[in-house]
Amino acid sequence: GVHEIMDSNTKTHKQIDDRGKNDLERVIEELTNENLILKEQKDILELRVKYLQQQIRKYGKENI
Repeated sequence: GVHEIMDSNTKTHKQIDDRGKNDLERVIEELTNENLILKEQKDILELRVKYLQQQIRKYGKENI
């Protein structure tokens, strides 16, 4: 039943957690996640820069 499934899941998670910090799959997964986060941050920063450039152009025109 449900409990058997949960127990096997718990065992699987335990096996995964028992892998060393240097386990290749774990390292790759962590680096991939980190990479995705950095990519998102980069995209957000690029949008902010574009927005600021537009604001600067508007402001610059008003002051001439």
